Amino acid sequence: MSRRINLNRKPILFHAMSASKYSWTLPTSIFFCIAFFVILLDQITKYLVRQEITLGGSLPIIGNIISFTNTTNTGASFSLFTSYSFLLGILAGIVIAAILLFYKKIPGNYRLPFALILGGAAGNLIDRIFFGTVTDFI
Repeated sequence: MSRRINLNRKPILFHAMSASKYSWTLPTSIFFCIAFFVILLDQITKYLVRQEITLGGSLPIIGNIISFTNTTNTGASFSLFTSYSFLLGILAGIVIAAILLFYKKIPGNYRLPFALILGGAAGNLIDRIFFGTVTDFI
């Protein structure tokens, strides 16, 4: 009995694109697993920093090159918009809702970055809700 092999079959994680031969795409289940893992890792590391390093204290990681310093931030990156913590929390909620609402429209090769953004925004929103600030440490 001979078996026919379909040579035109594409791998599961790839699909044909007109601009290039193959384009990488992230399955939905992997997308949400990555986002969940980012939230979990974010919350665990921040919990450990809050428990083990006093506020303002530092823990050297690689000599004088890298250290973990426990700080809090009511604003955005680099302490921008520090007096708009509530507004930044609402903005994080909008970003999370938009990613979830428009997930199916996100091109496959952009799903990994959006999974990371979703996890980071959710992790910071959790901090804002429970602590009023975001714990920063690197």
